[in-house]
Amino acid sequence: MEEKTVVVRRTPSDYRPATYKLSDINELHWNEVSGGIRTSFMGQFNIYCKVWCDKHISKDGVAHSGEFGLENHGACPHYIKVCILKKDNPEIYETLLQELPPNPNEPICRKSSITKNTCRADILHLLDEYKQMREVDIDAKMYELGHYGSNVNAILKRLAKRKKVICTRCPNDKRYNVYSIV
Repeated sequence: MEEKTVVVRRTPSDYRPATYKLSDINELHWNEVSGGIRTSFMGQFNIYCKVWCDKHISKDGVAHSGEFGLENHGACPHYIKVCILKKDNPEIYETLLQELPPNPNEPICRKSSITKNTCRADILHLLDEYKQMREVDIDAKMYELGHYGSNVNAILKRLAKRKKVICTRCPNDKRYNVYSIV
């Protein structure tokens, strides 16, 4: 039986992928900072792992300082941080996700210590009560209820995407979104 393989890149935007045996990837984790020059993909978490630079099974390996004679990480072979993208690994990506904790990009719908409701339930209750609210007003009310900003905004966007609420621009001030219940 043929061993499964994984395509990796040094950064999510790197155009030079390399293929490794699944058994050769280690330290699977979420991160928003790449290996190498440590490019920050602010708020965009991707799956990363560590591999030996010389264990690739593809023709070319991952770009890293050792291949150019720059031994920032020591002499080759060395252990390098690489990224695993869904677009490169559609067959195995879901399996890899099962090995990880939840993705930090996904908003967590925690229960409020005040209302004992989830963030989603409190948003829908507010919109049902007020019929229409500006995003900043929802943020303020949700904070009073024990929910916090970035999570509230992410859940609002998810509710709009799933057509549970309607998002429009505020007629008086185009800087604000207005949400209403569907």
